Parts: sequence; C-alpha cells; structure tokens
Amino acid sequence: MTQGRFTLTFSLFLTLAALAISAPGCDIISATEDCQAACEQINTCGIASLPDCTAYCAAMVSATAQASCTTAFSEQNECVAKQETCDTVESGCRDKLDAFNACMVTYCLENPDATGCDQVQ
Repeated sequence: MTQGRFTLTFSLFLTLAALAISAPGCDIISATEDCQAACEQINTCGIASLPDCTAYCAAMVSATAQASCTTAFSEQNECVAKQETCDTVESGCRDKLDAFNACMVTYCLENPDATGCDQVQ
C-alpha cells in the first residue's frame, strides 16, 4: 500500500512538474506568434519599419521580460491583431503602441546593450 501511494504521489509530482515547465513555453510561443502577426500588420500599415519580424519578435519576447514590459507588449500585439484596417490600427492602437515603445525606450536608455535594445526605435 505504501508503494502504491509513493508511485501515485511521484506520478502526480512529475505531471505537475511537466505542466510547470511547459506552461512558460506556451506563453513564449503565443507571444512570438502574436508579435509576428502584429509586426507584419505594423509594417504593412507603415507605422514602423521592422525589416525582419522573426528576428524582431525573438528579441522582443526575451527583452520585454527583462524590461518588465510584457503587459505593454501583449496589449500592443492584441490590439493590433484585432484591427481590420490600417486606419483602425493607427487610431485604435496608438496608445498601446506608444506605451510599449515608451516602456522599452526607458529600459534601453538605462541598458543600451540589453537584448532587444538594438531593435527599439
């Protein structure tokens, strides 16, 4: 009976550990996909010129965590993704775009060599 409890407890522990490890990975994948879509829309609309959305998003997903800008980053990407036209991206998301940019600029002025700061405009 003790062996059975140990096995069940250990199995539960492994399951919870696997979930804890995989959850952040899902957030990273989601953030990267959201960023990619937003980056392409921002480029299409001429709001910014980000020549390589893949490189930009890889850097920003990492940088936003270091800069404590993840909320502003997510809000910007979610807002842009919801818009159907460039006019609504500009009018409907300008505050989110500006908030994310301000957050990263503030961080990068203090940490110019930090990951992603070469991508901040």
